[in-house]
Amino acid sequence: MSNKNELTVSQYRNGELMPYGADSIAARLAATPDSPYLDYITSLAAGSIPIVRSTLTRVSELLYQCAPEKAPWHLMTAKEFNFLRHHLESQGFAPKTIHRTLSFVRSTLKRARQRDLIPESNVGQYAVIMATENVKGSTGRGEIAPHRSLSDDEIDTLFRHLAADKSNAGCRDLAIISCMRGCGLRRMDVAGFTVEDIRWSAGEYGELRIKRSKGGKTRVMPMPRGLREILGRWMEIRGEQLGPLFVRIHKSDKLIRVTQKYVKANPGSGVDVGDFQHMDRSSINRMMERRLIAAGLAKATPHDLRYTFAQKSLRRSDLQTVCDLLGHSSVTTTSIYTETSQERLREVVGGDAVFDLLKLTDDAQ
Repeated sequence: MSNKNELTVSQYRNGELMPYGADSIAARLAATPDSPYLDYITSLAAGSIPIVRSTLTRVSELLYQCAPEKAPWHLMTAKEFNFLRHHLESQGFAPKTIHRTLSFVRSTLKRARQRDLIPESNVGQYAVIMATENVKGSTGRGEIAPHRSLSDDEIDTLFRHLAADKSNAGCRDLAIISCMRGCGLRRMDVAGFTVEDIRWSAGEYGELRIKRSKGGKTRVMPMPRGLREILGRWMEIRGEQLGPLFVRIHKSDKLIRVTQKYVKANPGSGVDVGDFQHMDRSSINRMMERRLIAAGLAKATPHDLRYTFAQKSLRRSDLQTVCDLLGHSSVTTTSIYTETSQERLREVVGGDAVFDLLKLTDDAQ
């Protein structure tokens, strides 16, 4: 009887017998069809994968009526690319959304080019696609709503509302918003947390490990006083099973687990039946919107909580320290958060008695 790991005649790659066993990881990888989409997806930070996957899935279904890992990205023509652009415009998508979608497609094509998957007959089409101009109005901060710092009263109201909700969802949402406000984290950082990322006994109040954040960096963030207790209450509900820290919750208030149907609908997700379903960035957005409305507060985004953290921290510390806390690679990026609010400008100028112009005018008369 032959060993199952013996090389067989059928094990060929590029015309040569493969020098490894039939059941080895290398053999399975060699048997996997080349896919620039999968190559691109696996290069991303965990928090970026859901939006890229969902976007390219819609594109592949529109253009090729198949899953993105099976789509012939390497054969895309300029005509198909321009059709996609005009289709998105006709559907009324914002310039920023259109630009992002086209950028994901271009990045996938670049992967195909790097792996020599694009035939010589289609290289000209690739060059035309890469040279296509950006969508008008897709760059700059003009179309992006300015961030705002939530006031102390708003924060108090929001947290009182969350603390009053004794449901499983209420406990989870309090923990999520506490992480974003207390540590200045991005929603992608929070969505990417696993149980293993909580270091309960490190430092004075514990630490959080932030894996593959923006820029692909991994760092450790000290927790503020009280966050460990809030996370502990959530863990009592969630349980000690490994996997995503913040999970989806059904309207019946039950934690949602992965089903066979979910696994089939999300190939390559790396989850198994029975695992918890993790929250993604979009679900965190929707959660915060619901909580703000329920608390009777003005609209704000998860990033506004990060902005609030930065503004408060800059009043207590120096720019470099805040840069490190936010996980920025340069203080130039952090300087965006030093913008002074119009309210603060009016407060400073209005309170300066030296420039009481009316008084100066009266004295002159």
